[in-house]
Amino acid sequence: MKRHSVSDLKTAMKNGQVKFQYTKKNGEIRTATGTMNREYIESRYTYKGGDGTSRYGYTTYWDVEKDDFRCFLDDKFIGICEA
Repeated sequence: MKRHSVSDLKTAMKNGQVKFQYTKKNGEIRTATGTMNREYIESRYTYKGGDGTSRYGYTTYWDVEKDDFRCFLDDKFIGICEA
């Protein structure tokens, strides 16, 4: 796995689906496939209010496998999985 920044991940997720890893609060490593692509998310999610921002220091993404929003602490990001 090549090291990437959270900024690299966000850029990639805005363009499509990305497989990546981060460490969960309980110490478990999570491999997720996520996106920030607006068209993809809007086709699956009904907006329920809010301003669409996440807490400082966190990355919020659409989990393609769980079909819901998830977030992780930026400091816990491990990297993008290479194909």
